[in-house]
Amino acid sequence: MLSRMKSPMLTAASFALCLSLLAACGPPQSGTSAVAGSNSAAQGAGQRVEISASKYEFKPRELKLKAGQPVTIVLTSTGGSHSFDVDALNLHSTEAGDGKTITYEFTPDKPGTYEFYCAHGGHKERGMTGRLEVTP
Repeated sequence: MLSRMKSPMLTAASFALCLSLLAACGPPQSGTSAVAGSNSAAQGAGQRVEISASKYEFKPRELKLKAGQPVTIVLTSTGGSHSFDVDALNLHSTEAGDGKTITYEFTPDKPGTYEFYCAHGGHKERGMTGRLEVTP
């Protein structure tokens, strides 16, 4: 019985270690756009996008998502408080405080190109915007 218990525990521990290593690597640092990847092992058939928000800037500034597929936005603030908002899709996250990360989930339902922005105190007006493309 003990040998049968070791295998599932080893598998779970290996999976947790792999997730930890992936999280430690962080998002790609080069380029200015991101295509949401499939994260089916961790969240079903969803998409995951990691965004860094600093003083009046999102990285990446361009996102591509698939319509009808759930999305998890992971917004990390690296300076000040920031949010992720898309008026045309009625999306409005809570704010991530300085040095904090928030996770926001939604399912884009209509293809198109939309503006996302930070709604915190004048950030949008100072250019803290980006482009979200939802493909069929």
